[in-house]
Amino acid sequence: MKPLYSTILALLAAASGAFAQTSASTTPVGYLTLAAPATADTNFSIPLQTASVWAGVSTGVSGDVISVAASTFTASQYVYVSGTQPNTYLLQPTSGALQGRQLKVTANGTGSVTVDPGGSNDVQTQGFVSGDTFVIRPYWTLKTLFPGGAGLGSTSDITNPTTVLFVTDNSTTNVNRSTSASYSYDDGSDTGLAGWYDINSYTLSDDVVLDPSTVFTAHNSLGTALSLVVSGSVPATQVATLVVTDTQPNDNNIQLSFPVDTSLAQSHLFESGAVTATSDITNPLDVVMVFDPTAASYNPSSSATYAYDDGTDTGLAGWYDVNSYSLSTGNVLKAGSIIIIRKGAGGSLTATPWIAPLPYTL
Repeated sequence: MKPLYSTILALLAAASGAFAQTSASTTPVGYLTLAAPATADTNFSIPLQTASVWAGVSTGVSGDVISVAASTFTASQYVYVSGTQPNTYLLQPTSGALQGRQLKVTANGTGSVTVDPGGSNDVQTQGFVSGDTFVIRPYWTLKTLFPGGAGLGSTSDITNPTTVLFVTDNSTTNVNRSTSASYSYDDGSDTGLAGWYDINSYTLSDDVVLDPSTVFTAHNSLGTALSLVVSGSVPATQVATLVVTDTQPNDNNIQLSFPVDTSLAQSHLFESGAVTATSDITNPLDVVMVFDPTAASYNPSSSATYAYDDGTDTGLAGWYDVNSYSLSTGNVLKAGSIIIIRKGAGGSLTATPWIAPLPYTL
């Protein structure tokens, strides 16, 4: 069987090491070929980013309001307006305590940007300071990531589509999550307007934000495989993803952030505190479930489960397969696939940033 993901990175531009206060930086561009087998559900992530539209340095911060040089922006240029401004934007710090986080822009003035802190504490309290550098770029949307269906197929009957894009988010805490939204591309025959639609409400959804904290599943009930090519910017800085622990076990469904295969040792899942080590590999508190990107089935199960052992019982600290108890040394985290971090029950609701360093040099 042809591999699900054929990653072909075309480095079309050299990365810029400098930050300009009024312009976007240049980053390498790549593309990713995805294949969705026939009569199967395919879990996948998009490890390529939209191009940044601004890169620079903060001159101050107050709460969730980040200041830059005066008259840098046009007021509200980064605020979504249906019909006239279809993009929703995020701000990603590229230095400092919040480096790698992806924060939704909620407002902007001519010399400031306001963000959603993604938690109960504002970004100033979380450690963002004057002098921290950051970029602004649009979120992927259904229309920009999968224009015209982008190889995922289309339907002329939105009430009975043969291909569906399921989205699973982490807005609640539980295990074995159900999908949070379902979309299909309609050719306009029945709706009067071609575009992406929510298959439950039948509302046009072209501008729906595909948050980096969500994962995707391509549901293909056709007898033939589907494929698509997605292009975007290669991540040029580390990426931070919040991993949530609750008083009950919790599944964190997570996109893999980089367009190359990596190992668990490279991931820094343990070193960042996102996964707690065990001293009993037969009964770990936290586990990481990976998925075989070539599997062709509906509702695919994880292909392997790993835990980090501190060496107390195994004699050697490292990542182990919890079924075979063998040490994992290979690149088991496949580009374009997803993982589930199942956190064991904790004493309270907490979020730990998984800070994944770049596994390559640009």
